[in-house]
Amino acid sequence: MSKERPILFNTDMVKAILKGEKTQTRRPIKGLGNNWHVNKLLGCWGLSDEPFIAEGALHWELQTDVDDSRVFETRLPYKTGDILWVRETWCRDDLTPDDVYYKANYTNRELKDLFEDLGLKWKPSIRMPKDAARIFLKVTDVRVERLQDITEADAEKEGIDVDTIINTCVGYTGSAKDAFSILWEQIYKNWDDNPWVWVIEFEKMGWLS
Repeated sequence: MSKERPILFNTDMVKAILKGEKTQTRRPIKGLGNNWHVNKLLGCWGLSDEPFIAEGALHWELQTDVDDSRVFETRLPYKTGDILWVRETWCRDDLTPDDVYYKANYTNRELKDLFEDLGLKWKPSIRMPKDAARIFLKVTDVRVERLQDITEADAEKEGIDVDTIINTCVGYTGSAKDAFSILWEQIYKNWDDNPWVWVIEFEKMGWLS
């Protein structure tokens, strides 16, 4: 049975979703075994089985001793068919509380005018209630993969501004995968560890202006 669940996106990613440029997101997998098991045994030495999704959960077997192993399991963050309501940077005007403002709607100049003329104070996405949400996404696929296995085509579906990111760094090509690696490292600081990640694919259902 599908469920409605919240998901966080920063302002740049919200803009990409609204433009139809972002249809995938990758999130770190947490809570399986420990870092040593995941990064060394599963990641490098090949002593354990790769993770797989079955019966609505993620499973993988890790070597815990010379002659012993253990199957770990964790819930999927989202399932195919789930409806995601997007949490984004937002605010309400105290004089017209029914009006919701979304930061992704405005240019930097417009944002400055809003602050000066209306005195608005933006609220972080984590504090957005469901009744303020305007973007709804339908999950079309959930899978797991190693972070660095992302393809150029999938990196493009992450909706990042390749030129802007690449131009701020030296030694990278203009590929979407390179740009994605830079952005991931800035946020999570573990690109070189090549961790396992959730890959969530989605399609827009609708949004308010």
